[in-house]
Amino acid sequence: MSPPPDRGSRVTSAAATPLLQDGAFLAALCSEAATTVLSLWDDKRSTFWRSTEHRDKNEKTAPEDALYPTVTFTCTDALARLALERPEWLAEQQRSVVLRRIAPALAEHSPGTFKSSLRETEYTNSTYVCALAQVHAAASLLAKPVADKVVERVREGLQRIVEHVTGTGSAAGPRRRVHPFISYHLLRAIHQSAVVSRDVELNREVTTVAGDEAELLRNTAIELLARRQMGLLAPAGAVALGLCSSALARGTTSESLPVVLAGLEVALAAQDETGCWPLGRVVSEGKEEGGGRLELSTFEIGWARAPPISAQRRCRHASLDSFAPEGTQLRH
Repeated sequence: MSPPPDRGSRVTSAAATPLLQDGAFLAALCSEAATTVLSLWDDKRSTFWRSTEHRDKNEKTAPEDALYPTVTFTCTDALARLALERPEWLAEQQRSVVLRRIAPALAEHSPGTFKSSLRETEYTNSTYVCALAQVHAAASLLAKPVADKVVERVREGLQRIVEHVTGTGSAAGPRRRVHPFISYHLLRAIHQSAVVSRDVELNREVTTVAGDEAELLRNTAIELLARRQMGLLAPAGAVALGLCSSALARGTTSESLPVVLAGLEVALAAQDETGCWPLGRVVSEGKEEGGGRLELSTFEIGWARAPPISAQRRCRHASLDSFAPEGTQLRH
């Protein structure tokens, strides 16, 4: 097995390629990461801490029902996916913790009661539904009451998303334009939970929401591509454009594919030689209401690139320029 790179050194894409082709290295790396993530699980409170610093600072004073939703849902999503897709990369005890303790605890939370520091209902509920959908994929490994509860929570989460986007029900109110990062997670939640809900009417409403959201993203992407053509695209625009492509790639149509491929190329061009997106990763939400901000990690941005890369592979024999609107050139 190839030795891991020196943590203090910069690893270029060329140097990293042999490591990424080494299955044993990836397995060891992933196992180490899973162990680190699981060390942040608080069995007493049924939540993940954001970091060791966060835990050390608040463990003695935090209430027993404290829940940190964003980190809890994303960690559960990732660990459940790993337990199902690469079970050999987790120790049996780790898989037991994920499926027997963390998954049931997730189903005990009700949508609409989360208190996120981001104050962004759509994002929080979307990450919750994604985690539930991933847990549901392990239904055969769960106790039936837990599996049934997961289905119920998915329905509740999807209903909250529909109400928030359409401005109906208990979440009524005008919906402001959101960053593509929020829309990306919303569409991801809808696509991943499509086979879970089993509610025909709700699924019809969710499909309508997904179509409307995809159209907004497509228009946003076209606008950002136009800015790039004029040399006016800021780093934040390149990151946003990549997220538009990632979201649209989940339900790629012949109409959206040109935008997906062009947006992917621009987003990858903004990546530096170390594989990072050094600029444009801060998303401010609800600033006028005193809301927080979200700083996207390079890992989050890179992970979101997988769907459009798959779309590009399906069309690998076609030039991006062949998809461009007449009179424009998207490749440089």
